[in-house]
Amino acid sequence: MVRSSQSYLPSARLFKMAETVVKLVAVATILATANALSIPSKDLSATADARAQQVRETAARIQNEDRAWAIDGQLYPFCRGPVPRPGSLAEAIVVKETQLLKNFSDANADAYVAAAASITYKTVDDYLSFYDKVASPSLPRPMSTDISDETFGAQRLSVLGFTLKTATKSDYPRIFAHIPAKQVASVCGCHATVAKLGGNDLLFVSDFGHFGKWVDDKERATKYVPGAIGVFCLNEKKNQLLPLAIHIVDTKLTYTPFDRQDEWTLAKMALQAVELNFQQIWHFAETHATTSPIRVELMRNTAPSHPVNALLQHHFKVDSALEVAASMTLFNSSTAVDHVMAFGATGSMRYINHVFSRRLSLAHDFPADIKRLGSRLPKIHKYARYGSLHYRALRAFVRDYLRVYYDCDESVRGDQELQAWAKASATIPHLADFPEKFESLHELTRLVTHLIYTVSIKHHAMNGAVSWHVVTMPYSTPALWKPLPTHKLKHEAELNLAEYAIPASRVQELIGLVSLFRRDVPRSQSQVEAYSVEPFASEDQLKRVIAHRVHKLKKIESKINSQEDGQEWPYTFTKLIAVAAAVIAAVDAMSIPSKDLGATADARAQQVRDTATRIQNEDRAWKIDGQLYPFCRGPVPYPGSLAATIVAQENQLLANYSDTHAPSYVAAAASITYKTLDDYLSFYKKVESPSLPRPMSTDISDENFGAQRLSVLGFTLKTATASDYPSIFANITAEQASSVCGCDTTVAKLGDNELLFVSDFGTHGQWTDDKQRATKYAASAIGVFCLNEEKKQLLPLAIHIVDTKLTYTPFDREDEWTLAKMALQVVELNWQQIWHFAETHATTSPIRVELIRNTAPNHPVNALLQHHFQADSALEVGASVTLFNTSTAVDHTLAFGATGSMRYLNYLFTNRLSMAHDFPTDMERLGSRLPKIHKYAQYGSLHYHAIRAFVREYLRTYYDSDNAVRGDQELQAWAKASATIPHLADFPDKFDSLDGLVRLVTHLIHTVSIRHHAMNGAVSWQIVTMPYSTPALWKPLPTHKLVDEDELNLVEYTIPASRVQELIGLVSIFRRDVPRTQSQFEAYSVAPFTGEAQLAGVIARRTRALEKIESTINSQEDGQEWPYVVLRPSMLPYYSWI
Repeated sequence: MVRSSQSYLPSARLFKMAETVVKLVAVATILATANALSIPSKDLSATADARAQQVRETAARIQNEDRAWAIDGQLYPFCRGPVPRPGSLAEAIVVKETQLLKNFSDANADAYVAAAASITYKTVDDYLSFYDKVASPSLPRPMSTDISDETFGAQRLSVLGFTLKTATKSDYPRIFAHIPAKQVASVCGCHATVAKLGGNDLLFVSDFGHFGKWVDDKERATKYVPGAIGVFCLNEKKNQLLPLAIHIVDTKLTYTPFDRQDEWTLAKMALQAVELNFQQIWHFAETHATTSPIRVELMRNTAPSHPVNALLQHHFKVDSALEVAASMTLFNSSTAVDHVMAFGATGSMRYINHVFSRRLSLAHDFPADIKRLGSRLPKIHKYARYGSLHYRALRAFVRDYLRVYYDCDESVRGDQELQAWAKASATIPHLADFPEKFESLHELTRLVTHLIYTVSIKHHAMNGAVSWHVVTMPYSTPALWKPLPTHKLKHEAELNLAEYAIPASRVQELIGLVSLFRRDVPRSQSQVEAYSVEPFASEDQLKRVIAHRVHKLKKIESKINSQEDGQEWPYTFTKLIAVAAAVIAAVDAMSIPSKDLGATADARAQQVRDTATRIQNEDRAWKIDGQLYPFCRGPVPYPGSLAATIVAQENQLLANYSDTHAPSYVAAAASITYKTLDDYLSFYKKVESPSLPRPMSTDISDENFGAQRLSVLGFTLKTATASDYPSIFANITAEQASSVCGCDTTVAKLGDNELLFVSDFGTHGQWTDDKQRATKYAASAIGVFCLNEEKKQLLPLAIHIVDTKLTYTPFDREDEWTLAKMALQVVELNWQQIWHFAETHATTSPIRVELIRNTAPNHPVNALLQHHFQADSALEVGASVTLFNTSTAVDHTLAFGATGSMRYLNYLFTNRLSMAHDFPTDMERLGSRLPKIHKYAQYGSLHYHAIRAFVREYLRTYYDSDNAVRGDQELQAWAKASATIPHLADFPDKFDSLDGLVRLVTHLIHTVSIRHHAMNGAVSWQIVTMPYSTPALWKPLPTHKLVDEDELNLVEYTIPASRVQELIGLVSIFRRDVPRTQSQFEAYSVAPFTGEAQLAGVIARRTRALEKIESTINSQEDGQEWPYVVLRPSMLPYYSWI
């Protein structure tokens, strides 16, 4: 049975999805605009009015409100912020950010949990054995598994200790009274006393004396933390911070290193437990819950193009989603947090509210924070040292960034949007000391620096990957599970530390929770790439500022590397590559199944089976005007299905990269009255700029008409001989052939020497939308071209219109010849748009379903192709709504319309597509002469060979022989399943060799990442233009050759004025600049590829090959009238993109 893929999502549901996508595009515009950044005082009147209106409209859609979180039916006050009600902008932002976070999950988490489950926990060593079991070069043993005094102190110089502060003898006299002078001197250095230490900034305290009250009251008897105060000293001779005493407030007992070892260890476990609870909750309050209302006021009071808005929104992304997720998956009953942390869900909420009401201050920035350490400790304090490097570099960047837009303090004071933001934010109760106005650039710099530092440096120093190092078994868990002794133990008394550690029944939850935070950071999400995306990448005046920022970051990276190299516990969490620009990351470890053994292989196979039950390829049909049109087999995104999840995730990705210039192009088109050809051409002059040159197809000259078939068109062009089209060639005299193609030539000679070419669309008129054929259509047409070797030009020699049986040549009337060229252009444009869709999106979609169903996520072929196929599922679904449907721009402006496009697609699926038709096979149609001047052939070949070399090396990393390929049951299952998909003709049903696998994978990647962009995307702006190259003719062609006195008004055949805005709006969608992070250059700078050490050299060679291609294209296209630069690697997305 053919199932309509529009019975669940399409029709009402699919239009709803389209509406959501539109909303998300709007969200992308609000959160990160590609418009030039500016402050409002520098805008002109009309622009200022539009800008102010945009701000007002956004303010009407989102606001900060009083909030409370419900836990077990009880409401707990939470800070003011956005409420993501259904249909609200706040909800759209949360959805968008949730999808972004899903791109960067850790696929190893399940393996860690499984490893934890395989151990029986009875002794301390049993707990520690888990870390030995999962240890690897990329996952070293965590620091807090070492409970020695030296490491316990060292943790407070790096991964813990964010409350550590200097103290004097008078601060804690009752505690200090329990520390004899001999003990002080033994730990802290000869002749040291508490008084001397305090007087010289060498005595420190971590005070959690009142924190026991935040324990979850319902579980206090079995899961808790005591109030505890830790005392430390700096031993300057050893350059070590060492624990001197720990006071347990609940039992009024003070422990020192001179007590029984097990008692002293238990005291350290108690301090560790209470500090972990503090650190997790404090970081949440200081980052996510602080930035969320600040960004709401940014949106409500400043335009998306405001430089402060753009900068802070960029660094605050995902905080709204994390805040909402925390309310469901962390601070809620029966969650891992509730089960393993002493505070639990309710205690955490009570403590958060305490922090909001008494502790947070926007004036407490990094310099103010570090003062607590005194004058001596920062010399060996790793967070203080590296944090200081980051803070100063960040402050310098922010200052330079803001100076680009503010030339003086007066311009800061005069920025009404900025001042409105300050005034509004200052009213949020928990944002204490937020300035209610900005008087100077220095003041603004300090606040912006503090906010960015908090989310992008301090956050990661307190949370994220560092959590794996501080939350460990058995000594550093976030709760104690047995009441502490109420008196010091006698020598013979037993103390089993395992009884205080997390019970075996909760171990898997703890490991699962901590694994969420242990995610490697792909380079694209790291500090060094923070500003290589829009809108920053398009701001010429920021290039020097950003370059200086990157230079400073590399110096910090080098310094940390040199200082941490060889350290027992290297502190690398503040390295620029390790620190995310916001709060996101990813990892995957790749292997083929034949190299997995035992339990790992069983778990892998089960994972594949489980996934296969959640998605499948099905027969599909798309409904247009109540009629079902067959579509190819593929996934149907039923609500709640894995297919729907993939589509939603990809829609979020695409929403990040919409072109916000499109409305201005449509507005420019609407401002023109179209009566003459020049009127149409004037549109391109109106929008022309250095970044948007005049499109190639606005030039209808024969030289340019032929040149288009060497680059942006001509994908059916093929060699011909005199016997192929005799009735057409009979209309071309020898004199005409010689005049166009070179002296003393004929059609026969041209054919014999592979200098004669044909673009045959002789049957394509049949795909015109029958309901509109009388007024909007494409004629069946065949174009004849020749290669003039002396001129090194491909030139049009004749165009045969099948419908009228007329053949036109350059020797006919100029207007008739121009009309013939317009007719060929029209039918070729329709073909190219539909063919590219069939060849890419509709082909990759079912292939990736079979990848998902038959191979594990960490299979190297799965990882590679899924990476390049991303967005195709969303684009396929989106096409069914916004392109191939009634009343769309495609339906209104393309000759084929929605129904004709669907009929032609089905024809291609059943007759034409072949997986064996790769780039080398395709190029055979051009013969031996034309490729020498054929730009797509030349540059496409460079790309094909470079991709093939990369794919070969990549696959050889995992397959050491043809036998390994044949023995990979997942790979072979994928081949067998894909070969059954009807429209995937010639997909191999098995792989017998590495060469066969290399060829197919190369073909697929080249198709989506090279050929797709040569046929569609940015190139559409070059080929779909007015008046000569529109996708339909709008008046029937003449049925006979005209005589001299006959009039021919070409304007009557081009797109009518009533449809111009739709055409420009449609084409503008495809014209989107490619940020470097999405380009070929950065394709493999993300997980899982960055996590595979054995791929480093392969990826480096791939990058060098791309650099050579970039250089070749630049040098060959420099100075050309119509430079063909769409295949420059820096302009090419590594996936289909649009």
